[in-house]
Amino acid sequence: MADAFEASHEDYHRVIFRTLEDLTNDERWEDRPVRVPPLVRSWVEGPPARGLTLSYYENWQAAPNFGRAVQKSNLAQVILRDHGYNRAESFAEGTWSIWWCSGDVSPDDLAALHSWQRVNKLPGATALTSKLQLWRHFATAQRAHGRAAFDFVPDTFVLPDSLAAFEAHLSESLPVDGRPGDVWILKPDNESGRLRASSNGSGIFLHRAGAVEEDGERQVLSQAVWQHRGVACRYIDRPLLID
Repeated sequence: MADAFEASHEDYHRVIFRTLEDLTNDERWEDRPVRVPPLVRSWVEGPPARGLTLSYYENWQAAPNFGRAVQKSNLAQVILRDHGYNRAESFAEGTWSIWWCSGDVSPDDLAALHSWQRVNKLPGATALTSKLQLWRHFATAQRAHGRAAFDFVPDTFVLPDSLAAFEAHLSESLPVDGRPGDVWILKPDNESGRLRASSNGSGIFLHRAGAVEEDGERQVLSQAVWQHRGVACRYIDRPLLID
């Protein structure tokens, strides 16, 4: 089982997994060629030490509200297979090492995980992955501790609830020399029944106030913004990335 990875392999870039302390292997993972299965010789607990190849389980069926084509994690599966992981067709097999989970993972399933098994979800992760919930928590922190301590998130408006305030803000900041205003990025709501975002970039678009013209007049909001349900954030042209 691997818990971290890095990209480097001379002139051929690939993902290199590092082994956990409680597993032993008869080779260095860094020296193992691509598509040569890593053979686990022993486990601290779980399957008997009889030489088991690593495997993964992917359950796009667990998220019926998402499209099948969207949820099939092809890139993750290609990386896993290139490193010798076999696909487990049944969750009940119990010999899989990695569970690439689509949708929510239940507390019962988390509690049932063995020491050699890992899942790609965290309990309560919606508080971070939902754009609406993330902004609500951040706004609560601003009110509790002051904006000076929580000023590292761009200006954000929840739509359609704050549509009037968003329109007023854009109107006030619109350049008087005819140039369009700042760029905003709009991301969909993944909570409402009307629209379900799928965490794959769908439904995201950019808007620039004053760039839309109707009957010769500059429009602050486009029709797409009027119909949008989600958040509108000031677009950061050169964002800071987490290393």
